[in-house]
Amino acid sequence: MILRMICFCIVVAMGAAGPLWAETYEWTDNKGVVSFTDDLDKIPAIYRNKAKKRESIRSEQGEISDSAPAAKQRENSSLPAPANPGDHDEGWWRRKFASLRAEIKSLESTLADDQEKLVQLKRKRVIYQRTRDRIAYNEMDAKIEDDEAKLKEAEDRLNALDKEADRSSVPQQWRQ
Repeated sequence: MILRMICFCIVVAMGAAGPLWAETYEWTDNKGVVSFTDDLDKIPAIYRNKAKKRESIRSEQGEISDSAPAAKQRENSSLPAPANPGDHDEGWWRRKFASLRAEIKSLESTLADDQEKLVQLKRKRVIYQRTRDRIAYNEMDAKIEDDEAKLKEAEDRLNALDKEADRSSVPQQWRQ
């Protein structure tokens, strides 16, 4: 009787634990970094609509090694794809260029506003000579330096993407 009860408990516990059919989600951020999670809530909101549901890594690896083309293998690997227009479609190129240009435009707008605030803070600092005005000025100055560095990095990434598009013979209209 006790043995049956123990066996029953083990069977129930194993059934409650599930057969490990956890869903895995994959998404690619704006920088091209592929990420995975088993919790849909951990995916950043801006990438949720782009997230792909994956069955299991083992079955996908089998599919890739058996019958998938080389482009599919590169898509699922972390290795950089060769510069070839066949590796990415028109939508991918347009999204990459648009996201980088939007980021640059946003940074430029923020930078212009912050520089105007810096001028106002400098006037306050000179007129009143209060410690809090000096601190606010220094913080804004540091923020502007940080934004300028981010802007330069975004412009460098746009130039690198443009060079990659040149190597891949991507049409000019895809870069708009």
